[in-house]
Amino acid sequence: MGQEGGEGRPKGRESVGAGSGTGRKLGQTQLWLLLESLHALYEDCRLDMTRWPCIPSLLPLLRGLATLIGGEANQYEARYELDMSESCGVGPSVAERMPKCRCPADMYQALVCVIDSSDHSAWLPGVLDNEKAEHLDWSRRVLRLYLSVREYCFSCFSKDSAESPDPTIVIRTLIRDSWSLRDLHRLPFGLAVPVQEVIQDCRDNPQLDWPGAVYMILNRQDLAANCPADDDSLLNAPYSLNLQVRSKERQDHHEVDFRIKNSSVSASNNTAAEGTRERNDGMSGIDKDSTRLRFSQDLRLKEARKTLSSSHARPVQLPKGMDLSHPETNNVQQTKLFEMAMKTMALPVGRGAFSLSTLTPLPTEPFRIPDLILSGTLPHQNNAQITLDTNNLVTQNMLDWPEFHNGVAAGLQLAKGQAQLTRTWIVYNKSVEPSNSHAGFLMALGLQGHLGCLSITDIYRYLSQEDDMTTIGVLLGVSAASTGSMDTTISKMLFLHIPARHPAHYPELELSSLIQAAALVGVGLLYLGSSHRIMTEVLLEEIIRKPSTDSWRDQEGYALAAGIGLGLVNLARGPSTKGLSDMDLEGKLCYFMNGGATFKYSNQMKIASDSFAAAGNVSAQVMEDNLINLNVTSPAAAYALGLMYLQTNDKTIASRFSNPESNFALDFVRPDFILLRVLFRSLIMWNEVKATSTWIEEQIPQFLRNAVSEDGSVQHSTNIDIDICEVDPHTIAQCHLYALTGASIALGVRYAGSSDRDAKKILLDNILKLLTFKSKSPDIAMVHASTCNRADKPTLEQCICVIALSLSLVMAGSGDLETFKLLRSLHMRDNTKSGRITYATSMSVSMAIGFLFLGGGQLSFGTSPKAIAAILVSLFPHFPTSTTDNRSLLQAL
Repeated sequence: MGQEGGEGRPKGRESVGAGSGTGRKLGQTQLWLLLESLHALYEDCRLDMTRWPCIPSLLPLLRGLATLIGGEANQYEARYELDMSESCGVGPSVAERMPKCRCPADMYQALVCVIDSSDHSAWLPGVLDNEKAEHLDWSRRVLRLYLSVREYCFSCFSKDSAESPDPTIVIRTLIRDSWSLRDLHRLPFGLAVPVQEVIQDCRDNPQLDWPGAVYMILNRQDLAANCPADDDSLLNAPYSLNLQVRSKERQDHHEVDFRIKNSSVSASNNTAAEGTRERNDGMSGIDKDSTRLRFSQDLRLKEARKTLSSSHARPVQLPKGMDLSHPETNNVQQTKLFEMAMKTMALPVGRGAFSLSTLTPLPTEPFRIPDLILSGTLPHQNNAQITLDTNNLVTQNMLDWPEFHNGVAAGLQLAKGQAQLTRTWIVYNKSVEPSNSHAGFLMALGLQGHLGCLSITDIYRYLSQEDDMTTIGVLLGVSAASTGSMDTTISKMLFLHIPARHPAHYPELELSSLIQAAALVGVGLLYLGSSHRIMTEVLLEEIIRKPSTDSWRDQEGYALAAGIGLGLVNLARGPSTKGLSDMDLEGKLCYFMNGGATFKYSNQMKIASDSFAAAGNVSAQVMEDNLINLNVTSPAAAYALGLMYLQTNDKTIASRFSNPESNFALDFVRPDFILLRVLFRSLIMWNEVKATSTWIEEQIPQFLRNAVSEDGSVQHSTNIDIDICEVDPHTIAQCHLYALTGASIALGVRYAGSSDRDAKKILLDNILKLLTFKSKSPDIAMVHASTCNRADKPTLEQCICVIALSLSLVMAGSGDLETFKLLRSLHMRDNTKSGRITYATSMSVSMAIGFLFLGGGQLSFGTSPKAIAAILVSLFPHFPTSTTDNRSLLQAL
């Protein structure tokens, strides 16, 4: 390490042309001069991506010169062989044999030494000091820039400096060397990262006396617009900074066009060929250097972007041989277009995950939400456009929730912690009239933590519009932005939208059940993990609330929202919850989940029901007795109890999620409730979840494993329980299927974001197995036949999609090619070959694709209690069957 010319960093370097002995011949000296000059050019090319194509031509020449020189150039020769063959076994052996040979210059190592504050001069080419060597001007500029970056870093971490770091050190270098945004794009990605970090700091704290070109580098077009244009240009800045021709002294023969990101003006006319679709598809932030480097071997990222795009018309394929003049042609076209529209309306859910936190907006430009286009094109008629006949739609408000999801997806692009997203920016982007997309946009801003800057007056202005979607977006967004704060002002706002909690003689408010459900979840977010006693009591009562008006709808969704809120208030607190021990919370939730003849709870139900009736809060159309309706309360109680004891490994509570152990017990449990019991029992016993097929099988009751064969059919054998005839085979097949699905979800959540190979293999095998079952299963109309011994196609389709989501959780952010191929094949299915593909199917598959490429492949999921709670809420296994369905769960969640 300490010897000159050794394998480590050398102590010094001889000047070009100086011989090591007096007997050196003139030809040898000239060869050394030529080698070091060309090697300096080679190092200069390595620092410039636009000249990387020149490197393969230089390497053979350099290697030949090193071979011609001989012994003292052995390390040069080894270096070139290493670069040409990418082999690691040549350099060290040569260095050991020739300890006194010269060490070649290395600009990368020199820049590393600059950052490390060590001596970098020994790694620089000797000819770099010669200012006449104009072909090395790029290396000098990069070196000076790195030196200024090092000085700025010193000022940041200096303990003696009481003032904030001064970014003008770097700015002076940028101005002196005439750096432009295009020049920075020429730097290799690894070298550009430190520079971009400093530029980010300068962007947040700019000075008003910098040139316009510097503002363009900092992506501050708002400040560049105030700078005077150059004398040689007739255009106003910042357009002149992008479009003016570079001087001849700075032009490069190998210059390539780069598109300036996040700018309203493109630096290259070639981008116009991409069309409006690429610019306004809501995924423009995906196009980054880091994503291109990570997925550089294929087009999977581009294909995922194309799959999730909903801003362009899609081709409508008619059956082969169909006569275009036939009277039924228009009806067939509308039917096909409606099927495609259902898929398109489900895409924003996946696009929100795909483009999560990938965009930095410009504070002076309005934020545009991409269009949701439901029209199609006819390839056999020169791509003529066909529009969907809205008069034939089942309901006129079918676009309400898809537009809301489209606004959420657009808002989720905005990265967290953006200083530009001020109150002024949010109010500036407010729509003139209430719109569903802007309501979703507000909710997304809250999820990213940006709504905290709004005043209570601003929130009032949104709520006073009396638009249901806007109210839902504001309630959930403001609560999410203030998670766990227990802010009294926000709490009052939420309870204002829960009429059941209004005091007596309070003016009656007509609020939809969807708004009330959003307010309940907002309470859970606002009091997250606080174990607040009053909120716990309130949310527990709302789980069992009876329909209060004749217009009451979506009672299951309302109860589930209360259960989710209750679980969030006591998230992962388990038996350590203080102040709630006298409530017998676990016992009540188990009663709401499993039912039973517990007298004391039945008495409490009667008292609660009588109090509702005395207050006049009873529906005249929906009649219910004093007992609980397990169809309504069981999922809500399962979520509340499961979130309370999440990751606690409490065996006592886990045993409360027991599954039926005989065919007789199946009569008292809905098959789909078995899924929730297996799921939450596994998540409570967090440490026992294993990525093995044995663990999956153990979660299925023994009598179900014995009853169902390998091909998914129910066996009729004398070895099975004698009471098998008391339950139809179709129910047994469903229960087995839901238990398998619940275990698969638990496995996906347990290994979320880990890319575990064993978990991936198990989930892939389960999906392929269920696809095989589906090919043999009957349609829904045949399930009541006496010969039906399989699960029906809709149930299998639901479980396939849920397991596909579990697989995407495990591989989240990885962009795994095998998983993407499977998800894309599920997405490309149509009703002709795969049965009825519903809105729920399209939504779950698009969400799975978005999870697989989460944040453009730069983000993943965690396994903290908050992260798991968010996953479980968004992956409730009953997806909406239509765009207007909120029966099981509020679609905004």
